[in-house]
Amino acid sequence: MPNANDIELVPAFVRLVGGTIGEETIKDNQPFEFVAEVEDGTALFNIGGPYKILGVVKDENTGAVVATPSIAGTFGAAPWTTPAAVIPLPPVPAQGAGEGNHIYEATVVLVVGARDPNIDFTEDLLFVITAP
Repeated sequence: MPNANDIELVPAFVRLVGGTIGEETIKDNQPFEFVAEVEDGTALFNIGGPYKILGVVKDENTGAVVATPSIAGTFGAAPWTTPAAVIPLPPVPAQGAGEGNHIYEATVVLVVGARDPNIDFTEDLLFVITAP
């Protein structure tokens, strides 16, 4: 747990939409989502400040950015109702035929505060898109 004035983005993971466990492979006909496990100190949480969780999903085979899911809110309001929370980002659509055996990489960034924000991030979240 971070100190009273700090934040922490516990490594994020990818899962099927509505799933409960992390996945290392996603079929090309299945939508998926990133889940950020986040923690903030009690002082930050108690003031109810703003936060953003930003994601970038890149196809390593082609170099293309395929999605930029993000979510924003205020501490104390759903989905961040306790100092430690598990927050899914908006779903990424199924990638479609032809993307099988492509390696994808995601970066997830947690930004807390409007001015001089606290930032934490995780990168090199790798997974593979496979044919069904």
